[in-house]
Amino acid sequence: MGAETGCRTAIIYAPEDLTCLWEKWSPVTRADRPAPFEKYLTRALQTGVNVCALTAGRTLIRELPRTASERKQTDAERIEHRLLNIARIRHSGEWDAAPQALQKLLQAMNQVSAVQVATKPRLLSLTDERLFAHPLLYLHGRYGFALDQGEQQKLRTYLKQGGVLFADACCGADEFDQSFRRLAEQLFPGKRLKRIPVDHELFSRNTGFELREVRFRHPIDLQTKTNEERVTRIAPEIEGIEIDGRLAVLYSSYDLSCAIEHGDRIACPGYVAEDAVKLGLNIVWYSLLQ
Repeated sequence: MGAETGCRTAIIYAPEDLTCLWEKWSPVTRADRPAPFEKYLTRALQTGVNVCALTAGRTLIRELPRTASERKQTDAERIEHRLLNIARIRHSGEWDAAPQALQKLLQAMNQVSAVQVATKPRLLSLTDERLFAHPLLYLHGRYGFALDQGEQQKLRTYLKQGGVLFADACCGADEFDQSFRRLAEQLFPGKRLKRIPVDHELFSRNTGFELREVRFRHPIDLQTKTNEERVTRIAPEIEGIEIDGRLAVLYSSYDLSCAIEHGDRIACPGYVAEDAVKLGLNIVWYSLLQ
């Protein structure tokens, strides 16, 4: 049993005893113990090993460095206020599954780009009038969600007036993916999300990074021996919806946000962390420049 926060299993609980069984386990089969009991002990030990492997395969969330003084923090906030700001959207599902993903992506953008953006994204609901002051909106999650008619109309208007929506399914979650595809059809009946071809400018050096091929990590399974076996090279899979000849919606059904926030995850289908950052940056750059 477990409890999750975002895309992390933060608590793992065994309702049946394990530790007493670990203490009784021996690497040598003992003749005075029935074979079924020996198997029971071994299974308990293997369960513990699997839990350790699971936690060791995940990286702890590290807090972003704080400013040295309140004065510096105030100055930084004044500067941030004047920079280009990208908004993060609150919705009815788990909208905050990877809360630092966008912030870390924007910090990476400021390190490699002349276009400086605010690294503290503004959190907005779709009914907020400040929506239209942002050229790009970011939306992600793990579970199902829905927008009411008013939210749909506001988002539709925003996109038709030149705004761009960037979304990804945290940890490649099917529930979120189904909800987002349903939302796309509700926003623009008759239009569907279409895969952007690999020769599109989005993936070219003209936009940012050359990304005709990226590294994709598969979830770990019983056949996987090493992390290297999980990784294959594929063409990037980003989908979009065009309005008046421009991409107004950009969507990844594979994980970007968990990889950007936590690094490579053993249970998520998605891109290797470095390539997830590069894909995210290309999406942001292309959205701002098109």
